[in-house]
Amino acid sequence: MKGFKFGLQKVLDYKETLLNEEITKIQQTLTNIQKTQKDIENINFRKGQLIKKKTNKINQGISVENYSQFSRYSTFLHNTEKQLKSLQTKQNEQLDNLRRVAQLRQQEKKTLEKLKKKNLESFTYNVRKQEQNFIDDIVSARH
Repeated sequence: MKGFKFGLQKVLDYKETLLNEEITKIQQTLTNIQKTQKDIENINFRKGQLIKKKTNKINQGISVENYSQFSRYSTFLHNTEKQLKSLQTKQNEQLDNLRRVAQLRQQEKKTLEKLKKKNLESFTYNVRKQEQNFIDDIVSARH
């Protein structure tokens, strides 16, 4: 409505910007979690392949050197998986924190929007009241 100014519009715009930033962070974190999950699945696939190769080699007769290599690679895969799972846990915690912050930002924004709506309703009521008074003054001045 023309003439209406919400005194906290800049604050509302700022809160909306903060909310959008949190949403972007959430999306980035979700992408990182998905990447980490794919990396974990890849490690598990490689562990499965290693077990198959190791079983084949044992059936064919395995040298001590090959067994040692299998063992080192298996340890490497296990440690890598452990690190990725730890990273995934931290990412999930970060995601939970980001969601809580975004929820707070959303509540702040909604509160300001409700206040803006109430102010607009009050402004509209006052304008209509002034218009009615103006019309009443014109009508009473003609009589």
